[in-house]
Amino acid sequence: MLMGNMIGLPMSALRARKKGKPYSDSSLLYEYGMIIAAIFIIPIALVVSFVKWIFGRPNIYFETNKE
Repeated sequence: MLMGNMIGLPMSALRARKKGKPYSDSSLLYEYGMIIAAIFIIPIALVVSFVKWIFGRPNIYFETNKE
C-alpha cells in the first residue's frame, strides 16, 4: 500500500501537469524525484525482505501483552 501511494500519487500529479492542470501543492521536482526514488527503494526493500525471510525473521513485529 505504501509503495503504491509512493509511486501513484506523484504519477497522478505528473499526468495532471501534462494535461495543463498541475496540483497546487506539488512540484515537478517532487513528482520526478519520488518516481526516481522508487526505482532505487523498491529493489532494496525486496532484497531486505528476502534476506529476512531466509533467516526466519518477521517483517512486522507486534507487541504482546505480558501480564
